[in-house]
Amino acid sequence: MYVTLGQLRAFERIVRLGSFHAAALELKLSQPSVSQRIRELEAALNTPLFVRRGPRVSLTAEGHALIEYADRMLATAGELVERFRTRDPLKGTGAGTFEFVWNRDARRSYFVRDAHSLYIESLGELGLPGALLVVAALGALLAGAVRAALAETEAAGRGAAAGCCAALLVFCVTAGVDWMWESTAVAVMALAAGSVAAGASAAPAPRRAIGRRAPLAVGALLLVAVQAPVLGAASQIRASRQAAAGGNFEQALIDATDAVHVAPWQASGYVQRALLLERLGLGTRAAADARRATRREPTNWEHWLILARIEAERGDVRSAVAAVRRSAALNPHAPLFRAQD
Repeated sequence: MYVTLGQLRAFERIVRLGSFHAAALELKLSQPSVSQRIRELEAALNTPLFVRRGPRVSLTAEGHALIEYADRMLATAGELVERFRTRDPLKGTGAGTFEFVWNRDARRSYFVRDAHSLYIESLGELGLPGALLVVAALGALLAGAVRAALAETEAAGRGAAAGCCAALLVFCVTAGVDWMWESTAVAVMALAAGSVAAGASAAPAPRRAIGRRAPLAVGALLLVAVQAPVLGAASQIRASRQAAAGGNFEQALIDATDAVHVAPWQASGYVQRALLLERLGLGTRAAADARRATRREPTNWEHWLILARIEAERGDVRSAVAAVRRSAALNPHAPLFRAQD
């Protein structure tokens, strides 16, 4: 069994309102439906969450541990749905923007980097088309894996295919409620299991003429070409950090510059080079790179904070204050800024 947002929402309402009856009224559900959700939640967690005393309830130790998690899960889901509704549903907020959108909201009292739900995060960031593509891709792979497993005639093959299908199904379900989908190893293993199951009983593909295969090859090369600069820049930044950690700042600066040249549209290379230039005492050049980073990711509060520090070290107080204010506006609940209130 698995935990759903509906179960967590029922749990949170009961805790806040103090009874199953009041929670059912607010959720516009019958009381038996609310009770069923709690039973399913307790079964999924294999622990009781409430101590029942007549119409009133109190939390067990496990319930107290769960409520903070439930509040955060519901808050992240609500934030993404709100952004989806208030912005163009076809565009979303942009890929990888959840952290920045969350930090700008002063109502949030804690830091969050990603939402736990793959589907809700895709809906908020990529809009309806992006979310549908994610669901369609996983659904198509799962359907193909199940169809291949059912078509398998040998017992051993059927068992192996069923195991792969189960692994992919578990991934698809838990990706909606837990953060494990963000782990590259977990995602790769789940997708590989589905691919193995889907292709295990496939008939040999007919031989095709080179002319018919060429577009597929070109398309694959284009996909690789699109990803190559991003991966190359990440590799150069890692090398730069390792060189800096070893005290070889000259090589670190070369690697950071290579990252900028490989992916000049990204902020990460400029940030890395700015930090190195700051360490070497080249404040003017460091500030220039930090400003380039803020132009490429204007909603990332950390870039503005780095720029503020560099400007302060250079003695440009006005620019430093302006950058700090911009950073604080983007992440008003950061401990650094709350300490100044």
